[in-house]
Amino acid sequence: MKILPCLNHFLPHHFAGTEVYVMALMKGLQELGINNSVLIPNYGKGTNDAYEVEGFKVLQYAEPSVIDRALQMGRHKPEGLKSFGQLIVQESPDIIHFHELAGSNGLGLEHVKLAKEKGFRTVMTFHLAGYTCKTGTLMYKQKIPCDGLIRERQCTACWFQQRGITGWKASLLGNASSFLYAMNVDISRVASPVATALSFPLIIKKLRTDFESLIAHCDALVAISKWYMEVLTKNTSHHC
Repeated sequence: MKILPCLNHFLPHHFAGTEVYVMALMKGLQELGINNSVLIPNYGKGTNDAYEVEGFKVLQYAEPSVIDRALQMGRHKPEGLKSFGQLIVQESPDIIHFHELAGSNGLGLEHVKLAKEKGFRTVMTFHLAGYTCKTGTLMYKQKIPCDGLIRERQCTACWFQQRGITGWKASLLGNASSFLYAMNVDISRVASPVATALSFPLIIKKLRTDFESLIAHCDALVAISKWYMEVLTKNTSHHC
């Protein structure tokens, strides 16, 4: 059996919890006779590359995308998606195991969808809370533990608080953004903080629809904590 873990960075160039977790997982699987290589973007490069770390091959697919607002907002696909697709077909793993989706020019929902469309079994491990929480904290207005359910109005108010938008400004922007949301008016293409704030309920709606699409394109989900598994289950049963 061959498993291909996919993430946005890897050792030794990037050292954080996800990378350490994946390395430990790979070593454990290797002891069971399961082959592993890692796949990450080759940021800013138009060619594929590869290197080795602790005996494991790290494959880098070409990802020359220039980051702009349209890419960050998910309005067009990263240029490296084609190279990603070619490389996974070339490697032909039994399972493609995604460990982080960051959007922009890194791995994102489109990569999961492409892997599934090409007939691969896909697994997603959730290391952080950003897949259902725009602040990534699951603390409502930085004070109250959140139940984790994605709600357009509540999540918008929480994001306002984190950005320092409070008082009458929060009330004004909240009411205006709710009105625009009800009218299905999206002004997020305008590159300004005010336009982003006024579009935030629609941004939260996209977070929810992207989450639902991710669930639909995965054969298995893994959460590394019980509390986040409860959040995933709650959002899946509520919306799907």
